[in-house]
Amino acid sequence: MEIKSYKKLHNNLYEVHIDDLKVKLYDDIILKYNLLLNKKIDQKTFSQIMTENESLEAYYRALKYLNIKLRSEKEIANYLKKLNISDHEVLNTITKLKTDGYLNNSLYLKSYINDQVNLSMHGPYKIKNSLLNLGFKEPEIDIYLDKIDRKVWEAKIKRIIAKRKKLNKKGNLKEKTYLYLYNLGYENSMIYNLLSDITEY
Repeated sequence: MEIKSYKKLHNNLYEVHIDDLKVKLYDDIILKYNLLLNKKIDQKTFSQIMTENESLEAYYRALKYLNIKLRSEKEIANYLKKLNISDHEVLNTITKLKTDGYLNNSLYLKSYINDQVNLSMHGPYKIKNSLLNLGFKEPEIDIYLDKIDRKVWEAKIKRIIAKRKKLNKKGNLKEKTYLYLYNLGYENSMIYNLLSDITEY
């Protein structure tokens, strides 16, 4: 097989004309196989080049996806599968991302829980369910969720109750607020205790 021409594209990609084929190769592959000088390659080498290029494609796509925000392993896997990347390459990519420090469960869990506690109205159960859906296991979630002081959840509930008191015009405040807080993922006993001073029904 003979390399006939190169064309520089974007994102470290080149369009390489090999015999009657036009393939997009990353510059890492071109340098590794010294393709700027070696104009002729055999079929075995070509197959290796295409396999390694697919691996790089998956890795760089995943990195770009991670640059937007932190992601879980499950999110990365689902994203790559939508791009028709093979299961084998998905696993390889996730392993490489973890090795290179781009996927870190501890960092993700800390960041996610911190954001949910400070920027949302969600309670602990709703946060846990969201993380379970993202592919995390309950024991690893509990390590970080259990560190949140009970007073933090109570303060969030009190803010929600105060806000709903101001907005309530149709009655049934206690019942509606209970259901609202329950759906947000707060503990039953905590909700009852903090709603106990409401006299309007």
